[in-house]
Amino acid sequence: MGYPCRQRRASRLRRVIAVPIVAALSLLPVTGTLVSSAGASQKPLTPLTIIHVRGSTLVYVLATTGCAQPSCLRLLRTSVDATSFALATLPPVRSLHGSLTGTIDSIQFANARDGYAIVGATGPTSLFVTLNGARTWHRVVVQKGARTLGLTTATNAIYAITGVCSSSDTTCGDYHIARSPLSANRWTGWKMPIGHSAKTGVWGFPYVPAAYGSEVWISEQPPGPAVIFYSRDSGRSFQKLITPELGSVNACGLIPESAVALWAECPTGMQESFFYSKNAGTSWTQIPQQQFFGTGGGFFDPVSASLGYLDYGAMRPLVRITTSPRTATKVGVLSCSKIDSSVNGLIFTNAHDGLALCSPGDGQSLGRLERTINGGRTWRSVALPLK
Repeated sequence: MGYPCRQRRASRLRRVIAVPIVAALSLLPVTGTLVSSAGASQKPLTPLTIIHVRGSTLVYVLATTGCAQPSCLRLLRTSVDATSFALATLPPVRSLHGSLTGTIDSIQFANARDGYAIVGATGPTSLFVTLNGARTWHRVVVQKGARTLGLTTATNAIYAITGVCSSSDTTCGDYHIARSPLSANRWTGWKMPIGHSAKTGVWGFPYVPAAYGSEVWISEQPPGPAVIFYSRDSGRSFQKLITPELGSVNACGLIPESAVALWAECPTGMQESFFYSKNAGTSWTQIPQQQFFGTGGGFFDPVSASLGYLDYGAMRPLVRITTSPRTATKVGVLSCSKIDSSVNGLIFTNAHDGLALCSPGDGQSLGRLERTINGGRTWRSVALPLK
């Protein structure tokens, strides 16, 4: 599934246990050198997650040389054709037991230059910003005394959710939504309209904003029908939309493709449901699909207001979703798929060109990158640069 957080989905790095961040940690060097992935004879880097710069063909790949230390992490810049890679810089990150990605919680980019990383654990604690295409990063504070819990980007702004959390991160409150230009240096905040529960819960913090220009949506699952809080003025005020179609264990991930067209990804326990709206979230239509187990390693990637791709993981096929007409068509199967495989990333920049990250076994250490140029009918393996 893709989630924003796209953050979607944005990056789908799992949340990890909190540890302090120290600014003195050294960063990876920025070479800017393009490294061809062809003809490699040594073992290449292993991809851990892929990050799409929406509205472009640009892709970032977080990879590892194999050890669970920050010095083994690499951030690479490429395009959807994945023929060459440039070494970028990571924000400060510390090691974390059992995690190849350390204390990185999420990374996303608004455009080729402006990117944002939440670094921390359990309750993410620090927001780092790059304004030069991941050459350098600096830390910013959204709200003094509060933690940055989730964020999303629009064309000319970034939106963040903050909360004041207990030292154990089991409860949070005083939630605010804040907006800044992409420079992340001028924040304006407003109290969020949600509040049926102050606990983050086993499913993690549910309130991740979705934004398109000045339109902002926040999904909530209170007792009873699901709710979306919708703002037309950049989060200053919200109206409450009752959306019983979007039943969820916590809240749905919302992915806007325009000011009126949205996709929704709704966890319902072990499974997930998918919907789309053509009227800014007022009403929703369910996407036709087979039974989809959200814990089974699949991924959902909307491409436009009328097209999306859903991969079920394992040996099950990639499915092309269209909204007009409303169809779900089986397309192809990733070449690295096995019974125990999972899909940990899926990026389509148009109807034909896509990248997928899959793991044909247990754990991220077996990750593989594959590319398609025919809408997912066939795939070929992509080798990352050498270690």
